[in-house]
Amino acid sequence: MFGFNWERALLHTFKYLFGKSKESLATCKRQLGFTRADQKAYALWLQQKTYLNWTPDLFKAYHFAKAGIRPSYKLERLQQPGTNGVIFFFDDRIGEQNFRFLHELFKDQVMQLGYRLHAADIRTNQKDNVFETIHKYYFTPPPTCLNNSAICNQLYGNVSIDYIVLDAQPSFIRIIANSYLNGAFSTAQPFDELLQYLLVQPSAK
Repeated sequence: MFGFNWERALLHTFKYLFGKSKESLATCKRQLGFTRADQKAYALWLQQKTYLNWTPDLFKAYHFAKAGIRPSYKLERLQQPGTNGVIFFFDDRIGEQNFRFLHELFKDQVMQLGYRLHAADIRTNQKDNVFETIHKYYFTPPPTCLNNSAICNQLYGNVSIDYIVLDAQPSFIRIIANSYLNGAFSTAQPFDELLQYLLVQPSAK
């Protein structure tokens, strides 16, 4: 039995991302990172490779959903021109701390690809008596060109990794790659390849 309401999560997603009203109250502050206790717990979590209890299954779930097969974990694939992504919804089998640590693991993995952390902040919105907190990491690729050309190498595009909390309860992790579609930039590498690096080949230290 899943501990997350699928329809409610999708409703909140569309409401907050695509339908903000003038009544919304928003605040934003820089993300300060983990406490010292959190850092120690996360370091041990990495050392023991605890993430392997879920990352391979999340990757399989993504491809099951892509093939039209019901996945073992709730997720939503995001696709439109220039944008690819996935939302992994919170599951009681993972637990709140592990879910939060997965968000941090994904951040570390993206940085190991050479990406620059452009922004790290916490955004809070209040609307219709619902409080939404977004722990956001936003990354840009290193400023490099393809060999012997003036074409900018955008790798997978600009990447954002968000951990969303609704009414103080963990809701979902959203991973999105936004790419440029003009001739000044290289063709973005496949999102599936990025996801494989995050979920199947974690090497964070």
